[in-house]
Amino acid sequence: MGLLQKLEEAVTDFATLEVATFTKAEPTNIPVSMSFSNDQGNVSSDTVFTAVRAALANEELVGYARFEIDGDTVAFVNNNPAYSDVLEYHKSVIQDSQNARKAIYDTIVGLGS
Repeated sequence: MGLLQKLEEAVTDFATLEVATFTKAEPTNIPVSMSFSNDQGNVSSDTVFTAVRAALANEELVGYARFEIDGDTVAFVNNNPAYSDVLEYHKSVIQDSQNARKAIYDTIVGLGS
């Protein structure tokens, strides 16, 4: 994989922020032996998240948020009162993710100064 392809993937990845929070009464195991490689044998955050999403397909979605770089946002909140603590956790994960994304952006911008 060349530098240009890695940069293109980084820009694509940076363009969206996705947070999904699931819950279930019993623990869900994501086996270490699970294959996280794509068809070309490469492991990336996308292939890991795809595998984890598949393993969580039967879990209950508590909260979901997807932010696009152009400002488009999709959000879902489960209004079941039993999930209020998990929903607060979901909100904190979104905030932490946004802060991390901003720190990366600030670092990149700072490199050009």
